[in-house]
Amino acid sequence: MKKQLSLLSFLLICSLALAVAGCSSGRTAKEAVVAAYKQQNQLKAYSFSGTIKLHGGVKNDTLHNTPEVKMFLEALNLSELHYHGSTSVNPMRLELTLDANLALEGTSTHITMPILMEQGKVWMKIPAVPAFPEINKYTGKYLESEYTASKTVQNELSSRLLDTFFSPFDAAYFIEPQSSDIGLPADVAADRIVAFRVTNDMLPQFLQTLLGTALPKTLDLLAKSEFSGEGDLAFSKERADELKARLEAVRKQLQADSDWKNQVELKKAEFVTAIDKQNNMPYQRFALDLELTPDEQTGTFAFGATIEQKMHTFNKEPHWELTPPNAEETIHSEDLFGLYGTSY
Repeated sequence: MKKQLSLLSFLLICSLALAVAGCSSGRTAKEAVVAAYKQQNQLKAYSFSGTIKLHGGVKNDTLHNTPEVKMFLEALNLSELHYHGSTSVNPMRLELTLDANLALEGTSTHITMPILMEQGKVWMKIPAVPAFPEINKYTGKYLESEYTASKTVQNELSSRLLDTFFSPFDAAYFIEPQSSDIGLPADVAADRIVAFRVTNDMLPQFLQTLLGTALPKTLDLLAKSEFSGEGDLAFSKERADELKARLEAVRKQLQADSDWKNQVELKKAEFVTAIDKQNNMPYQRFALDLELTPDEQTGTFAFGATIEQKMHTFNKEPHWELTPPNAEETIHSEDLFGLYGTSY
């Protein structure tokens, strides 16, 4: 800390930090969460599980009662995605199983999709999806594609992206709530909780910083030579400049026309990270709730999303569930997409 503090104030702050932050004492909330994310990039292995849920609504009787809107809201509110998996560095391996409950056309459909990445390849098992009968003849086969990015490059990029993205946002965005205030699961042992939170009052400045600084700097980093070479992380400077120009146009439009502030109400936007005594992150949650009112005739549209993730067995050999498919069980992504006249 650069500010001069009296001895009493300094001792008080240190005492509170020791009580609340444990091994993370001495770090601000922003520094603590960045350090935890950087440590995660250095883990040799861990397992994870999570849930993704969306919800929405329409405050307009005419629209709400139309069959198309009712079907859309039913699909949005009743569908959810669960996932679990493990990852390790040596050998480089990631396995992920997606379990989705989808409300499609008035019926509930369960889809399971295992995904395995190792040996420079990615295999995704094609599920049966009633809404897409044209691909059902491939159900049970594994869609195969190549993956060339190295774990070392990934970790370096992830760490630098974190610093680059968060650096423009000041301490006002980073708070330390109590576990009871955020509904932390009982089985999560948190030594410190940090939330990156944006309120409705903060939204205009947040968008200016996001569009004018955070995202442009992130694009510049992605376009650097060490990250923009051949392979899955390829990203050219020309592409970055094009996207930055679009971001700047949007930023200027929002700055010049303040009417949008009357059309958007941010109810909740926060990203919660629980940090344990070993500086690992056993729990994360992203929550978003907002309302859009384009005009008085259209009414108000509500949208929200909640993503929760737990991580465990840090630096321990995972319990692997998946095995690589044999050649007879696979179809290459180029072959599959080529059948439908789509380039991969």
